[in-house]
Amino acid sequence: MPRKNYTIEFKQMVLDAYKHKSFSLRGIYQKYVYHTTLIDWKKSVVKYGWKVLKKTS
Repeated sequence: MPRKNYTIEFKQMVLDAYKHKSFSLRGIYQKYVYHTTLIDWKKSVVKYGWKVLKKTS
């Protein structure tokens, strides 16, 4: 199965929804992406900044 590629805008929307408590971790998983994907994105942003999300799936 091929990996999904998400736009940086989508990633920002999902991270913002989680950050601002619009959705719980479970809500994000049910509506958008797996929780491990969300956590990976979050760690990448904290460590490297938003630009790194353009390069990830």
